[in-house]
Amino acid sequence: MNQSDDYLSDNSKTMKPVKSTAVVKYSAIQKPATFTQLQCNTDLNHPPSNWLSSSADSYGLQSVWLQSTGFSSFRMAHMFPDCVGEVDVVSDAENIKKLLKIPYSQSAVSMMVHRIENTILIDDFDIQKYLLRQAESDWEWLKKFFYEHIIHNNDDKQKKRLFYKPANTRDLLQQKNLVSKFLYHSLVQNLSDNEKEEIKIDNDKTKNCELDLKNKCLEPVLPEPNLEDNLPDPTKSRNFARNVVWTFENIQMLIGTDMPIFGGQTHPCISLKLRDMNKPINVLTGIDYWLDNLMCNVPEVIMCYHLDGIVQKYELIKTEDLPNLNNANFSPKVIRDVAQNILSFLKNNATKAGHTYWLFKGKDDDVVKLYDLTSLCSDTSDDKEQNPFTVPVAMLLYRVARNMKYSSDGSQGHLGTIRILLKNCIQLLNREKYPQIVTSAHYMLSDLYIPADTDPAKPIVVEKQKQQQQQQQKEDDICQQNENAEYEFDDINNCMENEGKASATIKSLTLAYLKETTERNDFKYIRPPPVSGSIPERCHEALEHVVNGLECLSYFPIINIEEGNYNNNKYKEEKQNTAKPFEAIPMPYYTLNNNKNSSNNNKQQTPTKTSKKQQKKKLNKKNNDELSVVDTSPKALLCKPKGEALPTWQAPKKSDNLSWKSHLKTLLYEKASLIFAVLAEYEYTKQKFGSSLKYILKVLKCQKILEIFCGLKNDKLISYSLGRAGDCCLMIVQDWKNIDNHQKLFTTSDEVEDKIIIEILTIEKDDLDMNGAELLDRALISIEESLIVAYKCYEKALSLEPADIDKKNLLRRLGNVHNELGVLYMNQASLKYQQETNNDDDDNDKNKIDNNEDNKNVNSLLTKSLKHLEYGVKAFESVEDEANLALLHSNTGRLMRLCAHINVNKQTEERHFYNKALHSYQKALQILGNRKTNSSIWDTVNWDLSTTLFTMATLLQDYPIPGNKTEDELEKEVVEIFQKALKHCDTENPGPRQPVYQFRAATIQHRLASLYHRVYRELDTDTDNIKRKTSLQLCKLYYEKASKLMFSLEQPIEYLTIQLERVALAEQQAQTTGLFTSKLKSYQNGLDLIIQCQEILEIILEKNKINKNHDKKDDDTQKDIDIDNETEKLILLMEQRLQFLLRSLTKLCLGKNSIPNKKKEYENLAEVYKKCYSRSLRTPGSQTNSSLLEHMIHLIKDINLQLQNYQESV
Repeated sequence: MNQSDDYLSDNSKTMKPVKSTAVVKYSAIQKPATFTQLQCNTDLNHPPSNWLSSSADSYGLQSVWLQSTGFSSFRMAHMFPDCVGEVDVVSDAENIKKLLKIPYSQSAVSMMVHRIENTILIDDFDIQKYLLRQAESDWEWLKKFFYEHIIHNNDDKQKKRLFYKPANTRDLLQQKNLVSKFLYHSLVQNLSDNEKEEIKIDNDKTKNCELDLKNKCLEPVLPEPNLEDNLPDPTKSRNFARNVVWTFENIQMLIGTDMPIFGGQTHPCISLKLRDMNKPINVLTGIDYWLDNLMCNVPEVIMCYHLDGIVQKYELIKTEDLPNLNNANFSPKVIRDVAQNILSFLKNNATKAGHTYWLFKGKDDDVVKLYDLTSLCSDTSDDKEQNPFTVPVAMLLYRVARNMKYSSDGSQGHLGTIRILLKNCIQLLNREKYPQIVTSAHYMLSDLYIPADTDPAKPIVVEKQKQQQQQQQKEDDICQQNENAEYEFDDINNCMENEGKASATIKSLTLAYLKETTERNDFKYIRPPPVSGSIPERCHEALEHVVNGLECLSYFPIINIEEGNYNNNKYKEEKQNTAKPFEAIPMPYYTLNNNKNSSNNNKQQTPTKTSKKQQKKKLNKKNNDELSVVDTSPKALLCKPKGEALPTWQAPKKSDNLSWKSHLKTLLYEKASLIFAVLAEYEYTKQKFGSSLKYILKVLKCQKILEIFCGLKNDKLISYSLGRAGDCCLMIVQDWKNIDNHQKLFTTSDEVEDKIIIEILTIEKDDLDMNGAELLDRALISIEESLIVAYKCYEKALSLEPADIDKKNLLRRLGNVHNELGVLYMNQASLKYQQETNNDDDDNDKNKIDNNEDNKNVNSLLTKSLKHLEYGVKAFESVEDEANLALLHSNTGRLMRLCAHINVNKQTEERHFYNKALHSYQKALQILGNRKTNSSIWDTVNWDLSTTLFTMATLLQDYPIPGNKTEDELEKEVVEIFQKALKHCDTENPGPRQPVYQFRAATIQHRLASLYHRVYRELDTDTDNIKRKTSLQLCKLYYEKASKLMFSLEQPIEYLTIQLERVALAEQQAQTTGLFTSKLKSYQNGLDLIIQCQEILEIILEKNKINKNHDKKDDDTQKDIDIDNETEKLILLMEQRLQFLLRSLTKLCLGKNSIPNKKKEYENLAEVYKKCYSRSLRTPGSQTNSSLLEHMIHLIKDINLQLQNYQESV
């Protein structure tokens, strides 16, 4: 129960109340002892029947006889590491009372002070016991300073005054004896059965509470310090009856107290004090009683007065009235000021973590001095461990840091503090004597920079920490306004550099100042700088600590068992524990949520050793409390949930250092793997693929070390790393122009990183599977090797059976790299075939042999290409990736077209490969379903399919395959293929491919028209008149469609060619018919077709003018000249056909005079055609290209004008 009491100073009601609150952290006594008031004249000299009996021990009455608790602050700090850093002081209640009574007491004060983060640890230090009565070699580091600076400067009288301490006289022992008997007399002896049962239940709860306290220390996965190393003097080791967090004003203290608490029906919580009526109470006793009650939240005290052990009377006094007792009155305000001034004095001067301070005041002195013993005694010996406090302070630093890091509240706000604590711990400890703790500290430091739950693919945790620490830094900047409060966070070695002056190591505080009430700011604790830095900086810091931790493993002492020799396997360095006859095999671990029985069983399995006192000076103990079980699941490294309560090992035996060594080695290499994985991902995001590949190689080597030496294999991380290695190889191929830079990054070495993986280099690799690491050395040789390494990495990753989502991603990437390889081999085959074709002109025998070899190489490349494309298809089929599957089928179609092209001289094989290409393209379109699924891929496949069909039809039309098919069947097949090709020409949907589709459609229609034109020309007019008419209609239809498309695309040569073919068709129609009207109409149609060319001729003229304005002398200009030459030939042909048509029309009209009523009309028409014909005549070769073009344009305009005038006149 928590309660708060306010007390007013004497006769000053306007004074601020003294605030006090106490919270019990742990109590061995669950309820107060039942109090019974003794009758008057009860003789306390006679012991009661229950005196010193075990039945009454549970109430803590034996504390009267207990001696000094030794250095209790260390023990309490180890019990409650969560309080360290949160409270201001940790100490025994008696030490706190002694400090607060300094202004009222002339007694000597000797206390050791240590600082752990924001907490001051205070312990009583008996000078006579540790310095004056010990052997000469004990505490030598302090004795030299003590004799030279303290005793040497004082005479004998002053020495006695300085070190006077009352001995345990006979009167004092009798007084303790009387108080003990009084307390046992005051205890109710005849308890009912229910009360006994309640006591039994309370005792069980106490035991469970103790077990729970121990289990709190089992949460981390790292070893516990030994009991002998935790305390400066392990022989004085016992627990308090009660541990309390006492808040006195604004000061929080974790204290230990043994004061017995009683209770009754009317007064449920009281303290008992025995007073001699002949000795009035004094101020020191009143302060003692007052502070005792405040520290334990006891509202009342019962005074029992006696004469020579005979009870006289009782007096009940409230706690708030104790400062006002007669002859013992004191001011709570003064006590408050003393507490605040002493705390401020200690916090402002005991600032160096790891240093030992001595708070000393001689008897009757009015000055309290604080000596920095670590600095003052540094010249005595270079051995840090001469100071018996060094190792306990380091162990406490380690425990506090570990508790902060693994606390359920989270450690995000304390990362800087944890780092300083661990660094100071490492500097205080000799790693050769304490390798377990130093190794664990290095591991935790590495975990601060790269936490174990970091996902390498998304190191968001690092960024979150950075943001939180920046926010924390802003808060700390506000606290730095208090310049008087300064806590040094530098390393201990750095703290000793500037300590030459005694004024810097000895501080004084006068008693007069202690009583003063001054206006002062509360002590502001400035947190250490946060753990910050970029991802590479944090990773390299973490790797430094991993290397240091691995170096400490060589200092683990190995005690030989039985024969003393180990029979090592080829790669094993640990001896396997074997079962022994007649000994039970302990359970390997137990979870934190233990029930009562399991806890008791485990407690029994670790019996206490009676020889600890004899072994207290052995600093290198290996009897650690617990060791955590290693998580061997695939998620053990990649993502560990925060705050997860991990199972723990039992404490290993002294001979079981190998278990610790193996466990810590596992943790360090797992951490190294994680760090390398984070670096690999970081470099990958920065497009430094060579560097990323280097770190992936180190991840795989670390995992191999874990597998060989620790028996662990993280398949998930290996699979992930191999997948990323494949990605790097693929990206390097795409950025092959920077291959030199990638190779340089891959081969760059780092001394720290190399130290981590050096162990794997000592192993014979021939018979080992290196998790795919052996592949990466060949990754940067060539594009082909990079792609081969990539697909082998993906296959290796898939063989480790990753999770479904990871498996699908890997399969997609595997399909992609197979596609890249297929295309690579396809392009190589095409290039080699072109080279082979260029060499075919040489007919010597040597070239023929070389050509045969080239043919074999081309076929081999084609086979490889097809194999990889098929593998890619299987990969994408397994993940149902329709888009990529369609692309693979499209590339397969392209490969088949290449095979057909290579076999151009073998028409059967050529046709076979073209059919395969069609099948692949049709399969791709079938997979996509429609254009809406993926328009870009659909358009690509559709175009390739149309091209294939067009090529097939063109080859079949130009080079028909001789066989069983008739000419009609071949023509029908050609038409069908052209129609299919035309069907896949998307001329309607606008887009970048629309002009290409339109040109392809126009070309197909032109070829169809030419085909039907040939059929029409070859058919006999008498034998198959129906087929001839059908061919003529289709011919005209396709010519018209083709001409319209070519005109819209402004393709002059193609358009003129089509028009002239149409003119030829008209001439043929006129020649094959015997009817005047049909002849006249056919010739007139031919004339109209030529007149329609006017616009395209004007377009040609305009382009020529533009070309003349650009004085270019490159290949493009030559190309334009060639086009002009081709155009000239077509224009000359057009001129000839125009003249022929005009001459034919003139003759035809002049020869038709037999019809009287039409004679005049035909004569006039003949005259018009005659004039036109005369206009078309010119001197051959008299004009250049441009003038000829202009002449044709003007000629066609004049002819068209004359014909229009004639039509208007008619």
